[in-house]
Amino acid sequence: MQVHPRAEHEAWDGTILPVDDPWWQTHFPPNGWFCHCWVESLSDADLDRYGYQVSDQAPPSRLVPHIVGGRTVMVPEGIDPGFAYRPGEQPAATDDE
Repeated sequence: MQVHPRAEHEAWDGTILPVDDPWWQTHFPPNGWFCHCWVESLSDADLDRYGYQVSDQAPPSRLVPHIVGGRTVMVPEGIDPGFAYRPGEQPAATDDE
């Protein structure tokens, strides 16, 4: 059973990255079943108003194995299998296709 919020997801809280940062390709919410994470778009004026700064780099990410349907898939830690893509984009092809 998953604990909510997940420790990895809590660690990502406050991460501010440009929309085209590669990290978003695998970490755009939702990141799993019952994930309550969200993304908020901020303008330069918002950053100034709230005193936020764009993060120097994306949080660290490492791939971990998960068994899905009898085969092993590698997914970023903290992301459920099948959720490691940005909605609206085509997920990576599998070897079965």
